[in-house]
Amino acid sequence: MIDALFGALFIVALLTRHAYAMLFVGMAICHDALFGDSDGLTYYVTAGLFDYVTILLIKRTTFIQLIVISSLILNMLGFLLWFFYLEPAIYNECFILLYIVTIVLTIKNKDKRDGVVYHNANISNNAFHKPGSTFSAFGSCSEARP
Repeated sequence: MIDALFGALFIVALLTRHAYAMLFVGMAICHDALFGDSDGLTYYVTAGLFDYVTILLIKRTTFIQLIVISSLILNMLGFLLWFFYLEPAIYNECFILLYIVTIVLTIKNKDKRDGVVYHNANISNNAFHKPGSTFSAFGSCSEARP
């Protein structure tokens, strides 16, 4: 189930061109490929490390940062479950829910890739490019200056 959600999140991130979602799913897939068969201590410590690196690589505050912080907290929960010899079912179900929420939020925020709104952006109407505007970088040569 987790692998199917990795695939779905990868496809959604690719189709929406959301770089931070791609970073998150890429780090999750790399961790799963490298440490998926490791024992509990190695698995959970490296999962937390991958989450921490992902947080450092995300430059802006976006919903993906909150997802990664949630992942970090869930990995700490997973470590505690492993440490006390408890079943990891709640950990697995929480991650399934986290990946579903990530897919939904990535689709919902498809116009806010990397925390920047790209939909219907019309740069030519920006005040910095209007000749004669107060903040114009390039004024007309025939402008009368007081």
